[in-house]
Amino acid sequence: MKVAALFLWLAVPLGLYGVYTHWGTPHLVYEYTFTGGSRSDPRLPRHYLTCRYIGWHGSVIAPAQAGRCPWVRFFHGGSGQ
Repeated sequence: MKVAALFLWLAVPLGLYGVYTHWGTPHLVYEYTFTGGSRSDPRLPRHYLTCRYIGWHGSVIAPAQAGRCPWVRFFHGGSGQ
């Protein structure tokens, strides 16, 4: 049992690698384009068109999802989206 405990630490790096290969790395929304609403009044409804995200792999421009820009999205390096 002691030998198995020595290898338990491998679960964390292997799990992180699995997340990276499946979903990519996290990117945060940086700027966006929208129609409707106003830049000076955020209470008015907006329909987002494109979202620019920044992360480890630089900047990624992606279309909005159902007119919204999630704060965090996962992208793979060189995805070109």
